[in-house]
Amino acid sequence: MLKIAIIGGGIAGSSLYIQLKKKHHEVFVIDPRIRKIFMTLIHSLLLKDSDVIIAKKSLDFYIENKIPLKEFKSITIGKIDAKLIDLWSQVGVKIEKDKIDWLNTEGIVAEHGDRLVYVKRMIDSIPIVKEKAFISQKGNNVEVLVNNKKIDADIFILASGPWNNLLFNVISKSYYCWASLVITRNKILDNIFIYDYEKEFYSRPFLGIGL
Repeated sequence: MLKIAIIGGGIAGSSLYIQLKKKHHEVFVIDPRIRKIFMTLIHSLLLKDSDVIIAKKSLDFYIENKIPLKEFKSITIGKIDAKLIDLWSQVGVKIEKDKIDWLNTEGIVAEHGDRLVYVKRMIDSIPIVKEKAFISQKGNNVEVLVNNKKIDADIFILASGPWNNLLFNVISKSYYCWASLVITRNKILDNIFIYDYEKEFYSRPFLGIGL
């Protein structure tokens, strides 16, 4: 059994905590809980190549650990490679080509491909040390400090996402996602995912309750 400290209690840190605890390790998470976490995360199997397989594994993790999910139908428009459609079917997505009257186009209607994952419930369920960690390096030695006290662990996992390089000198790249929130009278848009693979655009439900 190892003593493992995870720095960062977001989606990655919380998921690691769950998996490592199942291996009977002593695990604790350090996170100051400064950043606000949106209640849901998009999970889609309608990706490309190896990302589809990775998405299926993450879906299995959510289901196994009873993380709340809400499925939505999706519509994909634009030219899609037949091999990609076959791959989606292999991981359990139900595919049907149809005329989408309200979009005035043909498209692929999919079930079991898209869902919102209530990741905030998972994150909030993980016990944490609600403090900020500081990492200092002296030669080849690294120390993790909380409230100026050295933390003792066999393994440290840095799981702070784009903030990793603020804590320690690591090469990491921030991920940016630009989004617009559109208010419309068409309630179906809050109950469906829409993908356009040619224009590289997608829409998602905001709350998923048809407002």
